[in-house]
Amino acid sequence: IRDSRTGRMYPHKQQEYSFTGVAGISDPQTQALTVSNCGIVGSWSTVISTYNNVNWLSVSPTIGVINGAATQSVTISASNLKTQLPAGTYGGRILFNIGSNQVNVYVTLTVEPGPKPLTFTGPANAVNITWSCSFAT
Repeated sequence: IRDSRTGRMYPHKQQEYSFTGVAGISDPQTQALTVSNCGIVGSWSTVISTYNNVNWLSVSPTIGVINGAATQSVTISASNLKTQLPAGTYGGRILFNIGSNQVNVYVTLTVEPGPKPLTFTGPANAVNITWSCSFAT
């Protein structure tokens, strides 16, 4: 596997990716890695697991066939919004099976707390106003 951020090759070593999202507000941006084949034509596949057994981690594509001396880009995604994860740190792993080789890619998702709603309360006959803040991405 080639780290598309640094260009370094990891034929049998583990890699780590980190994502940060905001609870209830935003998912992290996707990240890419490159599957490289140093041998003959072969197929590869992935197995995804998360330590909290919630499906916040995904890759696309999940399987492929790759020619010798070729590369293929894979997108890693983490979603705290669709899984409604609260603030905290979550771990997961993507196992790449390439021929008879296996490579682990470890993923950490940090979900930061979202903004607290502001509440103004006046006298008993006054109107209560509540609003929430949101961040533009």
